[in-house]
Order: sequence, then C-alpha cells, then structure tokens
Amino acid sequence: MNYFAVCFMWFFSAGLIMIFPLSVFADAESDLNKVAINQVTIKKATEQKLVDVFRKSLTEGDWTNCGPVIEVKSKMVKISSAVANYGNEHWLIRNQVFPSGYSCDFVNGEYQPPQLKAALEEDEIRTMAPKANFVSQGGLTWSPINGSSMNWPDANAYCNNTAISGKSGWRLPTKDELSALYNSGAMKDQGWTLLATWSSTPRRPDVHYFVALNFELVDVGGDSANVWVTCVH
Repeated sequence: MNYFAVCFMWFFSAGLIMIFPLSVFADAESDLNKVAINQVTIKKATEQKLVDVFRKSLTEGDWTNCGPVIEVKSKMVKISSAVANYGNEHWLIRNQVFPSGYSCDFVNGEYQPPQLKAALEEDEIRTMAPKANFVSQGGLTWSPINGSSMNWPDANAYCNNTAISGKSGWRLPTKDELSALYNSGAMKDQGWTLLATWSSTPRRPDVHYFVALNFELVDVGGDSANVWVTCVH
C-alpha cells in the first residue's frame, strides 16, 4: 500500500501528541458498539423534539398516551383515564405527557411517565454490549480498562483508593508490566479498550510513561493528559 494513502488521526490532549492509524481504534469502537449507540442517540434527540412539540400544542380533545385531554392549564393537563380505585380523571404534569402509542402506567394512583422509545433501544444495545473481563498475567490480576480516560494523578488515586471487585490494594502497573501484558496477548477477546494506558513509571516530575495496548507503543505523556487506566493486584 502507498504509504501516503494510509489515513492518520491526530490524538492530542494536554501535553500528549501522537499520530495513530485509524485502524488502531477499531477495537475500542466495537467495545461498546459505539456506532449503534451514536445512531440511537440521534434518534432519541429527534424523538424528544417531536414529543416537546406535542406537549406545547396540547388542547382539549387531543389524545395522549393515557387518554383524551379534557382540560389544559399552563403546566398541567387533565386526562380521562380509568384507573382502578383512583377514579377516571387525573391531572398530569404537562411535560410528562406523551402522544398515543406510549405506555400509560399508574402505580398506587401515581402516574409513571414512560421512557422515550429510543432510550429503551439504547438500553437494549448497552445490555447486549460485550462485558470486559479481568485478566491474569505475570502473577497479577488485571482489572478491565475503566470506563473513561483520566489524567495521571486521578488514575493513580483511582487504582490506589478504589475497591475493585470487592478488593482493595490495587495499583497502576509499571510500563514493563504493561509491555509484558501486551506481548502475552492475554487481553485478546476480553472486551478491553485497547488504547494508550497509564503506567506508574515516571520519566521526570509530572511526566509518566504510557503503553498503547493495541500495538505496544511505549511513550511518555504529561500528567495532565487523559489516558486510559487498568489497575493490577
């Protein structure tokens, strides 16, 4: 392949600047099915706008998720809906009313607003997303990459102070331990986010080594940079 045909992405954050091939990020994208989640997020925003328009235009006789509107006030609407032991007419908060087609539930006479349909779809996608596993390698237990990147002081505090899987006594791995983890292949098919990951090894004050677990790039970053985190026990 022509070298100049390869696409690159700039990755930079507060003192850490690198160039990565776009293919490097494939594992991270699939890790939480981000493409599908992004699509459903757009759908959710569109759906919310349509619901907001419906609420603003409510008038007597309009049909809601719980039945027809029989009276409208600025922030409340009265709807006709038979609820066992609680009568047939109910005042609902206008911003909690939905168009017909959404569920209508009352618990002990209290209205329970439904979720957006796209929000339910998002929950389903996240439920089906693969879960990251703990890994044993080099006599250590490795926690899955945590859910968000963070600067080095926060990463160090997270490992030192967090009870992970019910255990305390975790720490950041050294750069050599991270390199050994990469070379072992133990993270393969474990659902890990394979990107730049902090080590405990300092280069100089306020600068620490990190290891990119997708292709074992060992480099340094300023401690204010946001990098991914795994802890060892």
